[in-house]
Amino acid sequence: MKISLLIKIIFLLLIAMGALFVFPNKVWAVKCDFWEDCDFSETTFSFSGANLELTVKGSTEDGLCRQSCYLPDLEGVKAIADPVEKFQYRFNNTGDWIDFEKGVDWIVDRLAFPTSCTGIAPFTSIYSSFVYLLDTTIDVSGLSSGTYGIYYRAYYEIGKTVEFSGSSFTIEEPTTPTPTLFCSLSSNPSSGTAPLNNVDLIADVSGTATGNIIYKFDCTDSTIWNHTSSATSNDPYTAANLCDYSSEGNYTIKAEVTREGITATCQNTVTVSAVPTLFCSLSSNPSSGTAPLNNVDLTADVSGTATGNIIYKFDCTDSTIWNHTSSATSDDPYTAANLCDYSSEGNRTIKAEVTREGITATCQNTVTVSAPENELPTGSHDADSGTQNETFCRAAGWTTDPDDTSTDVSVRIFSDDVQIATTTASSYRSDLGAVCSGGTCAYGVNIYDLITHNIDHEIKVQAQDINNGDWVDLNNTPKTLNCTESCECSSGDCCSNGCNYDDSSTVCGSETGYQCSGSDCGDDHQSRDRDRYCSGSSSSCDGKMEFTQKTLHSR
Repeated sequence: MKISLLIKIIFLLLIAMGALFVFPNKVWAVKCDFWEDCDFSETTFSFSGANLELTVKGSTEDGLCRQSCYLPDLEGVKAIADPVEKFQYRFNNTGDWIDFEKGVDWIVDRLAFPTSCTGIAPFTSIYSSFVYLLDTTIDVSGLSSGTYGIYYRAYYEIGKTVEFSGSSFTIEEPTTPTPTLFCSLSSNPSSGTAPLNNVDLIADVSGTATGNIIYKFDCTDSTIWNHTSSATSNDPYTAANLCDYSSEGNYTIKAEVTREGITATCQNTVTVSAVPTLFCSLSSNPSSGTAPLNNVDLTADVSGTATGNIIYKFDCTDSTIWNHTSSATSDDPYTAANLCDYSSEGNRTIKAEVTREGITATCQNTVTVSAPENELPTGSHDADSGTQNETFCRAAGWTTDPDDTSTDVSVRIFSDDVQIATTTASSYRSDLGAVCSGGTCAYGVNIYDLITHNIDHEIKVQAQDINNGDWVDLNNTPKTLNCTESCECSSGDCCSNGCNYDDSSTVCGSETGYQCSGSDCGDDHQSRDRDRYCSGSSSSCDGKMEFTQKTLHSR
């Protein structure tokens, strides 16, 4: 003990005198010889759930600790440690202190630097400031109702303890809610045609009230209950075959339920309809067109109060012969597909007959067949799709109007639904002699400068009808086209994207050099990296070279 004390005294005297002694590879540091108290002033409280959890958030700042270093060889590394060992809390400043878990409930952040002992003086005093951040949840489910204060303390590794308190919070005594009771009422069936007999009424109970239930039911919202149950635990409860309704109308049904001394009422409606009705409507697809107009669909749609399966009959020309009769089906609407063919122009009356629940209804409509008229342009978009260079970034093909193959057809070109060019199909192509007069119905436009490069575009080509001016999409359109720019390079250390030279800030190579000081390297040596950069005008790694800082390696 005396020898150890003597060594410490000598060491402190050496520091005070400012003397410089060389002790190779040695570093002394005083971990913490001065401090200032932590401040835990920003603390907030909030509850979640049923007032059973307390959320605490706060911070302590300016916990200062003076760090001292003695550096005989002027080089070394020292970690500045956190002077606070732990945080603790308790309620009303009584009972055992409870630890917050470091790294989970609270963390430390060092604000002051450096974290290593460096410098030219033999003695350096460094102040380090620390911030402690708490964000946690404290379980208070075990506390009874009342008001509580929450207290904290921080325990320093040098034996100093700092205590401080936060706000208070209150846990209220839970109250017992008043029982509630509700009901809903339904019927089976809820509607039908007169006479509608043996209707069931069903009551469903909800709410916090408990115990057996007494149900009362009224079929017509009168002052007389048609059924009263004994006390029962059944929920829902059905009064079977209770109500009879001889004539049409909307009848209000009502229920009253009693449970735990509480009564609730509910009501609903039973709809009784008159004798069933049946109607139909008839449509066609298409409803018009040019001759020959074939494979026309007829569709019948049924309405009215009649129920059950339906039999459909269809007539394409309002004759005495039904062109199609269905089996009994629940389908509504019902389509007879590709039923009618019309070879010549004219207005054709179509007819349908539907039968349901013994009732029959008929309906009709008209199909208009026109004489053949204008023919639309034909043609094709033949240019290549996919990724193309500047030469083949184009829209090309042919088009002609069958109504007049000697007239040049106007063409317009779209990129992503935006018009980018117009032209005329008037160029010669040897394979088009049988398509248009003289084979001069080809078109072609280079669109490289009209679209953004290196991304996919949807290219669409349309031709204009020479009679009515309508625009028609050509065959094989749209197509996806990606036009690439001309590249500076295709490979190399400084051609990382396979097209462009990397700029002069790009490191393309690196090597490490080593050196020793003095006549014998021993365990200490220095190293530094030398980086090679791209030139910005070549795919080769032939730019400037730069050296990094030296790094000392000690053992």
